[in-house]
Amino acid sequence: MRSGARLVVALAVFPALLHGAEIRGRVVNGSQENQPLPDCSVSLLRFSRATLERSVQDSVRSDRGGEFRLRNVAADSAAVFVVSAAYLGVEYFSELFHVLDPDTTIRLTVTVFDTARRTPPLHVQMHHIFAERDTADYLIREVLVLHAVGNRTFVPPVGGHTVALSIPAEAYAFQVEGGLDVHSLHQRGHALYSDQPVPPGPHQLAYRYRLPLRGGKLYFRRPVDYPTAIVSFFSPDLSAKIESSLLARAEPLPLRGRQYARLAAENLSPGTMLEVTISRTGLLTTKTSRWVLTLFLVLIAGVLALLFVLLVRYPKVKESQKREADPLVLRREQLLNEIAALDEAHDSGTIAEHEYQAKRKQLKEEVVRLTAQLRDRRKT
Repeated sequence: MRSGARLVVALAVFPALLHGAEIRGRVVNGSQENQPLPDCSVSLLRFSRATLERSVQDSVRSDRGGEFRLRNVAADSAAVFVVSAAYLGVEYFSELFHVLDPDTTIRLTVTVFDTARRTPPLHVQMHHIFAERDTADYLIREVLVLHAVGNRTFVPPVGGHTVALSIPAEAYAFQVEGGLDVHSLHQRGHALYSDQPVPPGPHQLAYRYRLPLRGGKLYFRRPVDYPTAIVSFFSPDLSAKIESSLLARAEPLPLRGRQYARLAAENLSPGTMLEVTISRTGLLTTKTSRWVLTLFLVLIAGVLALLFVLLVRYPKVKESQKREADPLVLRREQLLNEIAALDEAHDSGTIAEHEYQAKRKQLKEEVVRLTAQLRDRRKT
């Protein structure tokens, strides 16, 4: 075959080798009644399902009518795709889509907006708070749907921010779960601030953190940041006692095969304080139950020790003969009871921390001393 003929065959085969799906669409300006936007940079992004790694597959520019076309996109069941458009320094995205058939044509629209440099007028359509007890603390998850009013994308003023989120004063191990750019966040006091652009419309934000237990209870306290249509507080512990002066008990919510106790309130103003307390009903707190168990074991050990003394050291004593209890043992039992009562007072908050620590140390030292005396006496 001559070289010219080979070239003709190669040119005929080459398009078939590049055969794939076609992504067609248009870029419009939502701030200008969805007018087509020409000469806008458009990119096809691939996100791996396994790792969520982002990669750019192709880039084009929109034509005079705002139209764009991305050709020969390979079918890929291990990924999801999205089309992005960059305008005035802000990146906008289409809906997520799949490319499973190389013969398909996908049509979509990417809407961009002009910008306004000021803090956006935001309100919260929905605010969900999930509290789940762990071994030594509570895992708190917050999910909010923020809505930005208007037809412009808000970018932060110089030295300012676009989104502010309050967190409880005792929160730690904060993590973003969605909707927020981690690199745009900075913390001041008990609030997180973001300077990422906020386009008009709804935006879902999700994050989590942990709160410590105090006296075996959860004390949740944070202010409302924006006008809020509805806030709900959820707990999977249906046996727990959940108290709030603001939120009213509502119907439990079935979620992922579990029932969640729910408290809710509507139409809240910024600055309103959300306060919720969770305690275990019918159960002792962790700290108290530990000391009660210790006291019980010590008492059992004391009883067994007395029985051993009666049976081994005094086998000839008549059964009808009563003998007085050992004053050291009685004193030790009295001290242990005082320690348990002191712990209860501390858990209920009726005794100052410094007074509690000082008294407990003093009682514990006397218990140790009496125990040593009893042990030395048994050896002799």
